[in-house]
Amino acid sequence: RKRLAFVLSKLADIIVRISPSKFPMEDEQGEAIALIDWLKGLQAPAGRICSRPVWITYAHKRIKLRLIAFRLSQEQQEKAERRTKRKANKNQRKVQPNTLYFSGWVLVVTTLPQPHWRDEQILGLYQARWHIELLFKRIKQLLQRQSLRCKTAATAKSTITLLLLGWALLEEE
Repeated sequence: RKRLAFVLSKLADIIVRISPSKFPMEDEQGEAIALIDWLKGLQAPAGRICSRPVWITYAHKRIKLRLIAFRLSQEQQEKAERRTKRKANKNQRKVQPNTLYFSGWVLVVTTLPQPHWRDEQILGLYQARWHIELLFKRIKQLLQRQSLRCKTAATAKSTITLLLLGWALLEEE
């Protein structure tokens, strides 16, 4: 919530995936939202996108957001459940039933306005961001995090450009 408030203070918008246990939300009246009940009440089939307005409180201010929930396919749900169980087992924790249920959903919040941005577009932007993250990870792995010995911004820019060019040539092979 602190980071979200910071982004908003800079007059920017945000799309971020949330974990319900770590991101308490409220309805318009300030009552806590029972997210699990809301999701189960939807009885959403795989591929369904649902949204609703939510609020969070940070530094005595209420911030309005839009919660977007995407129901994963059965295959994706099973894969996510296995990942959740494996992570809990690794950390020697017991998996709660609600945690397994939430693993079947992609839950994001955004500040982008409803009239200009449809739920499908928001999820598309979130997915694109994830692909960019994977691209950066791959670049770092292939270039083995080269350290720059540059003294000026101009030489750093040139060096980074050459490293990206080298990465692009490696990708072509």
